[in-house]
Amino acid sequence: AQQESQVPQATHTPEPTATPEGVYIYDVKHNKNIFYYGGGGCDREITISAKVTKPEDVFSLVLFTRFYDTEDGGTSKWDAGHAMSKKSADTYSITLASSKITNYNLYDFAVMNYQIVATDKSRNNLARTEVFKDIALNICP
Repeated sequence: AQQESQVPQATHTPEPTATPEGVYIYDVKHNKNIFYYGGGGCDREITISAKVTKPEDVFSLVLFTRFYDTEDGGTSKWDAGHAMSKKSADTYSITLASSKITNYNLYDFAVMNYQIVATDKSRNNLARTEVFKDIALNICP
């Protein structure tokens, strides 16, 4: 009987995939974990910053916010957005006064949900972050 030769066939080696050429928003930071609204001597401003890859393709970064009520679980609608200022080629930042944010006084104790969207010159969305939920907005005691 003739034996089959057991020469292993060369397996197809997958080609490494190129890194996507898209725009990414990264290094999102905020300068405090809690800010306030209302009277009294509380700090009423929050600064949020972010960086983008391929900054030459980005026309603007827009920050969108809504609030989650930590007492009864309600959530406000998303606001119309706030344009972030370009600080360097790839870095954008915004400082918001609590009273300038839509629905800022809807809840006494809230978590600010926020998301950043990058757009091109034609206002097409290039990238968006996850929805961050790491800043509290409370009424000043």
